[in-house]
This record gives sequence, C-alpha cells and structure tokens, in this order.
Amino acid sequence: MRKYDFISALAQETATEVVKNRDEWMKYLTTAARLYKYPFNEQMLIYAQRPDATACALLETWNEKMNCWVNRGAKGIALIDTDSERPRLKYVFDVSDVHKARRIGRDPYLWELKEEHKAPVLAQLEKTYGATDVNMPFEERIMEIADRIAQDYYEELLPELNYVKEGSFLYDLDELNLGIRLRETLACIADNAYVIGKFGRAMKYSMMKTFAFKYKTKVPKIKKKYVKNGDFTVSYETKQGLKTSVFYNQGYGKRDSSVAGQVELLPQYKRYDRPNSLARKLNVNATI
Repeated sequence: MRKYDFISALAQETATEVVKNRDEWMKYLTTAARLYKYPFNEQMLIYAQRPDATACALLETWNEKMNCWVNRGAKGIALIDTDSERPRLKYVFDVSDVHKARRIGRDPYLWELKEEHKAPVLAQLEKTYGATDVNMPFEERIMEIADRIAQDYYEELLPELNYVKEGSFLYDLDELNLGIRLRETLACIADNAYVIGKFGRAMKYSMMKTFAFKYKTKVPKIKKKYVKNGDFTVSYETKQGLKTSVFYNQGYGKRDSSVAGQVELLPQYKRYDRPNSLARKLNVNATI
C-alpha cells in the first residue's frame, strides 16, 4: 500500500471511530483545542499519530522562522497536502521533536493562563456572556460560560450541520447524537473563550481546506467558487428550488435569547475493543 493511501485510510478509520465513541471524541477535542488553526482532516491525522502534540509546524517553518532543528530520529506527522495538484503528503513536527539553534533559536509561543490572568479574563468574559457565581472556583466559572456559548450557537448550527454531514464521517449519526457532538465541540472551543474571536476566522479557513480536501482541489479555487461578498456560501437544490447556506457571519456577541429543551442525558455508546490498527502500524514503523 502506498504511504498516501495508507494515510488516507488512517484518516477515514480514525474519524469513523472518533465520531461514534464519546470518550474518543472528547480525547480528540482535547488535541484539537491545542491545534485549532488546523482544519478538521489535519487535526484528525495529528490526533491519530500524535495525540499528545501541542504545537506543530512544517520543517521549513521550524528551520527558517524559528531557527529550530529537528531532533535526530524524530518522526514527522504525515498530513494530506490539499494545496498540491497531485496526491501527496506533507509532514509536520511537534515542538517536542525539535531543539533551538544556539543563540538564535526561538521558542514557539504557547499561551499559558497564569494566576494573575484569571481575574481580567473572567471580567472580560462576563462582560460579554453574563456574570457567574463569585463563590465558585475559576475553572467552574469558565465551564459555565463555555456552556452558555455552546447553547447560544447550538440551535443555529445544528440544522447547518445536518445538511453538510452528508457524505462525511458524521453521516451515520442521528439528530440526537449529532447534537450532542455539536454541544461538546462548542463547549470545548468555548473553554478557550478568550481566543473565540480568532476561532471564527480559523474555522472559516478550516472549512475551505476541508472542501479542498473533499473535492481534491486547492483552497484558492474553493475560495473563488464559494466565497461571495466575503461570506462562505454553498448553493444546493431542494424540492422547493435552489437554496443557499451561508457560513455564520454575525459575530460572537452574547445573545439575549436562551435555547430551551437541550438534551442533557448522554446515550450509551459501544466501545471499540480493538485499537486503531492503522495508527498502530504507523507507530511501530510497519512496512506498508
């Protein structure tokens, strides 16, 4: 099997397992939260190969921008290059795989929430999303705000997700389980709420890269075809005629209306007894 085909199969197998298993989904979200600038398909491959990755970049980025060199014996994380005209792979390396050049090497910027940051972060979030109980621990107050953000956007995004899931790894999920996945994802994203403004832009670009991957083309071509008046717009046929769906473009301020009737109970999921076979082969350098 060609390495490209192997990695393509790994992406499909991992995504299929992850979306059907809540525990695996939450583990994936933990990795994805650190890699929010990457599109879904690349996050999935990084998770499959290096779930502990924290900051990944191409070799050229480490060498030319950071003056860091890859450690001897380090293994790159294979990703599918959606910007290439022909099927090919590209490789990124985690920060744990590199070391700084003497005197000129730079550490990547990894944000860290220190004790002195907590009060201003909460103040800014509460200004937008409402007050929380001052007697609760910081972490619980953040999670309360994260849940509010998730509920704010759940009702609007779920119908859109129901439409775009066709042909994707979410296709087999019914509306209940799809909604649960959506709420978990939104809450995980919102847990990094002070970068929520950046998330909107990152998600829009991620959508373009995902389309490019799906249709085996380049991001600029996707942008030219689907971006109209600055909005990512998809046209589709229905029995009532041609309709369009526009990527969310109304900003991230707090809404006055609340979403009622949310499902709080999680269904039972069957656990996968076997490990991800493709990931296991990749990690032991099996011949492919």
